Amino acid sequence: MSPIARIRLVPRLAAALLVLAAFSVHPATAQERVSFPSADGTLLTGLWFQPAGKGPFPAVVGLHGCSGLWNRRGGLQEREADWVARLGAAGYAVLLPDSLRPRGLPSVCDRRIASLATRTRAADAFGAAAWL
Repeated sequence: MSPIARIRLVPRLAAALLVLAAFSVHPATAQERVSFPSADGTLLTGLWFQPAGKGPFPAVVGLHGCSGLWNRRGGLQEREADWVARLGAAGYAVLLPDSLRPRGLPSVCDRRIASLATRTRAADAFGAAAWL
């Protein structure tokens, strides 16, 4: 499957996982900071969440929105925390790479750097998948 076809599959997979999360009872547990290289060579940091219980667990790479992984208070963005909770409840481990801080970017919501975001975010997703 081509990288473009994989990217187009993401919304469908996210919808399917959301349905699974609604019917599951496994609580999410451990959060760990991890490091791994992006497919473009940038050293990324991220958060690794693993459900309670004995694995192995299926895993998901979750990409943050254009404003990044962290809120203004330094905590995990509400949307990303919600996805981690839903996916963890469905028994999935979740890896959330931070695409912005390692590159010194506060956000990629600005149109001037949106094209950078598309290329680098795909590379980051592939690097995170390789780490898994």
